Amino acid sequence: MTSLDKTFADNFNYFFHETHTLTVPAGGSVPTADTLLIQGQNGGLFSAQSIDLDTLFAAAGQIATFTGVKADNSTVTQTFSLDGGQGMQSFRFDTTFVGLKSLQFAPSMNEYFDNLVLTPPLLQSDYHLA
Repeated sequence: MTSLDKTFADNFNYFFHETHTLTVPAGGSVPTADTLLIQGQNGGLFSAQSIDLDTLFAAAGQIATFTGVKADNSTVTQTFSLDGGQGMQSFRFDTTFVGLKSLQFAPSMNEYFDNLVLTPPLLQSDYHLA
């Protein structure tokens, strides 16, 4: 992962989204050396809620594929299509991205990401009956 500064972005015609935004280099299919892998601390489970994504430069047809591995080792996959224009897009994960032990992110080309929202899974004691 890298973070680009405004001068670098201007010199190479890249989009710039401030200093807190990271980019994941293109990697192709999961898993690769350019895949971002997220795992719960101490093996804990989590749920994926949402993420903001953008292309590194103006290009059509870019996608970001996320693959989650659940506690029982089954997998869930969701692909988001980016519009290719400058500006972060917000995407919500569907309801199958709960109880994950890991989440992999493989972009089709270099992509920015920010605001990845992960939450702990609900426990039985978190449910309240009225």
